[in-house]
Amino acid sequence: MRSIVWFRHNLRLSDNHPLYEAAKEGEVLPVYIDDPGLSLFPDPARRRWRTLSLAALDRSLEPFGNRLHLFAGASDEILQDLARRVRADTIVAYRGLVPEDRAREEGLATRLAGSGVRLRLWGFDCLYPPDQASEGRPGPWKIFSPYERSCRSRFFPERPLPVPERICPIPVSLNGGEAGQSPRSQPLPEGGRGLAQNGFDPGEAGAARRFQDFLATHIQGYASRRDFPGEISTSRLSAHLAAGEISVREVVAGVSGSPASGADREKFLSEISWREFSSYLLFHHPGMLTEPLRKEYASLAPEREGEAFLAWTRGKTGIPFVDAGMRELAETGWMHNRARMVAASFLVKNLGISWVAGERWFAEKLLDYDPANNAASWQWVAGCGTDAAPFFRIMNPVLQGRRYDPQGLYVRQYIPELALLPDARIHAPWMRVSSQTSSSPDTPDYPEPLVDLFVSRKAALQRYRSLRHFSPDFR
Repeated sequence: MRSIVWFRHNLRLSDNHPLYEAAKEGEVLPVYIDDPGLSLFPDPARRRWRTLSLAALDRSLEPFGNRLHLFAGASDEILQDLARRVRADTIVAYRGLVPEDRAREEGLATRLAGSGVRLRLWGFDCLYPPDQASEGRPGPWKIFSPYERSCRSRFFPERPLPVPERICPIPVSLNGGEAGQSPRSQPLPEGGRGLAQNGFDPGEAGAARRFQDFLATHIQGYASRRDFPGEISTSRLSAHLAAGEISVREVVAGVSGSPASGADREKFLSEISWREFSSYLLFHHPGMLTEPLRKEYASLAPEREGEAFLAWTRGKTGIPFVDAGMRELAETGWMHNRARMVAASFLVKNLGISWVAGERWFAEKLLDYDPANNAASWQWVAGCGTDAAPFFRIMNPVLQGRRYDPQGLYVRQYIPELALLPDARIHAPWMRVSSQTSSSPDTPDYPEPLVDLFVSRKAALQRYRSLRHFSPDFR
């Protein structure tokens, strides 16, 4: 049996079902295609991550006498031609979630019809199969909690598969461009040179090291400390999961077997379930990347990207906790989850800008961009998701900062112009405490707030209440 293994969002050898089965059945040609119609890498830092990750995958195949073949172009066309040239029997891959992935799969199946080559798509690279989670129900789940309870009772996580014992190459001669390029010969994009300095190590081995460090030093206390962005209290596995450098099954197995407290394990596993719920929603609602799941919100906020939006992207809104998060994103390609929620709430509710504009910005800039998770999270904050925050939940960034960054460690790290402010003012530099006089030093290098938080909150509530199709579950 000769198989082309089509790597897409699963850049690893361990717990890779398509690769494992193909390697067990015969010879394998590992392939990755840089398809402009499927590109998730517009930002230089993310392109750099992908380049490094592909090179790492290529190196991991070398001990097996194999290599990764890198092509550029339309996936369905390249795979059809490649299967003919290497006389492959099957093309194997995980199923894709986003509409573009699914369209490419359908196009490839059509091209292969009658050719004698079989397209074998394994299940989704998920913990809970999104195409099976609704079985026995009249429609898709809308609420997270019953979805999670049902999935955890019905689907017992599969034991992660090991790296195949052998990954034998297909013994054919492919020359020059026919063989595809070597990932290790690809030039690194100019942007994103700070990956190593920021502790990011792309590739399967880097993902494993990151995970083991989390289990050894950071999972203890996860439930109580995960919301504090000034601390290292989260796994920071999201970019590795997005690239498929570690599987969600490996993560769940490791956490479940860790000596962490039950509360810490359960909180982490619940966050994994939210990630699964996002994938489930995208499978059943492919339009959710740009359209609200609750249709009555479609006309809530116009998508406008004026000066206020530009200030938000640059971390210059005059609201420290928001700006710290946006600057962290600009500097590192990553943002703490608490800061993401606060920054998103400020954009959508205080500034009145469509969640779609924010979703698109994160899609361009996040190293850990995951289409389902990103869109579902934005819709949750905006209140237009199926199980979203209520419309009246408007996060106050000053109170959020004081609660989760009480000493201003996070703000001072990313907004050095505020570093000398006392803790009492670090999250609201425009305010004065009673002991200060009018001659107290200002912060001339930091902007005034774009909006008044109280006034903009009232305006947001009015916008939501004025929806033509006022939802009955509003309070």
